[in-house]
Amino acid sequence: ELDDSGGQITIQTKNGLSFTLNDNGRAVTINSNGIIKLAASSNLELSANGNVSIRAGAQLSLQGAMVNIN
Repeated sequence: ELDDSGGQITIQTKNGLSFTLNDNGRAVTINSNGIIKLAASSNLELSANGNVSIRAGAQLSLQGAMVNIN
């Protein structure tokens, strides 16, 4: 049983990977000291009613059969 009476639940591995649900900060946070992968056998959709930021400390690659940018 998970207890979110403090408004937050964190699942963390011994090597520091973590997944946090925070009601107070209204955030879902995934942390990794390695790679984070999202995969779908069909479509993957990311959406926001506000701003979306994508940052890379090195090269950013964007690939698709067709890429539309506004």
